Amino acid sequence: MLNNLKRKRLQMSNLDFFFQTLNLKNGHSDGFKFVGNSIYAQNKIATMGKKRYASIGADCSFDMFEYPMSSNQNNEIFVFEHEIKGIAFNMIFCMSGTFTAGYNGYPDNPLHEEKITHPFLLGETEITQELYHIVMNDKPSNSENAENPVERVSWYDAIQFCNTLSSLYGLNAYYKIGDAKPFRDVFDDIEYHYPISINQYANGFRLPTKEEWEYAARTKMQNIWSGTNNHKEVTDYVWYFDNAKYEYWDRFSLRNKTDVKTQIVKQKKPNAWGFYDMSGNVWEWCWDMEKSEKKEKWWGKRLSYGGAYNSRIEECNTFVPLAHTPDTRQHNIGFRVARFL
Repeated sequence: MLNNLKRKRLQMSNLDFFFQTLNLKNGHSDGFKFVGNSIYAQNKIATMGKKRYASIGADCSFDMFEYPMSSNQNNEIFVFEHEIKGIAFNMIFCMSGTFTAGYNGYPDNPLHEEKITHPFLLGETEITQELYHIVMNDKPSNSENAENPVERVSWYDAIQFCNTLSSLYGLNAYYKIGDAKPFRDVFDDIEYHYPISINQYANGFRLPTKEEWEYAARTKMQNIWSGTNNHKEVTDYVWYFDNAKYEYWDRFSLRNKTDVKTQIVKQKKPNAWGFYDMSGNVWEWCWDMEKSEKKEKWWGKRLSYGGAYNSRIEECNTFVPLAHTPDTRQHNIGFRVARFL
């Protein structure tokens, strides 16, 4: 189902590390077939045994693009090219490591060290409307355009999308979704929530943790915005209120008016690890619950990061999340997917 391997440049030490990483336990590498077009890659795959990576319903390959990378990535990016029912999407390999999270002067997320213990894949872009429609047979977005990020999806919707996409690829579902349970909200109205548990050894698609999201957005640097720390460069990387505007004809006032909306993905520059729109366009759901919520309150508020097309530029930072109940659907919240190898 997926495209053949292409390589722009190959360093032997990087490929050695990459194949070593694929030997993770718990079957995270199962379901993928890697094909190389260099003699070294072909020999390496043959040595490791092609049968170990026999495809179960889908082939997977990766592409190496050159970007100005941080030292932990050795100036290269592994991009896994996916295709489902004719719609392509990419995921980028992130190796394990430590980084400085948070921001000096922000009390809810001060500077602190975080450790990413397992390598993972993360979506190059937010999930687009066309991909969401192909997988879920639904078009929930307020601002309809196939290549724009999907929005008006709840945290529960994102969880269900991950499981459905996993099923289409023959992967093990990462989430177990329980039956809906009724609760009374602050207005004494009945709302329904679903208990969600995880299978930590599953190889299926999932939402990133807040640590993974910040790791990929900041690329081990302390950038305020994903891709830059320079206010003068912000418009090169971020869709936000000042540059996501469009004109339309208002039939009531009989004149042109200006509004803001989501934008096509991959129009701005990527950050140093190749991720697009991690600041701006739409807020992105993560797995984690707001700190103030009690652990036993599993239906508590969930976090989203990155700001949106209608946000002030200060809100499009890489360290301050929003928190919403998991059934919230808004025109400025979407998501991107992750998975373990």
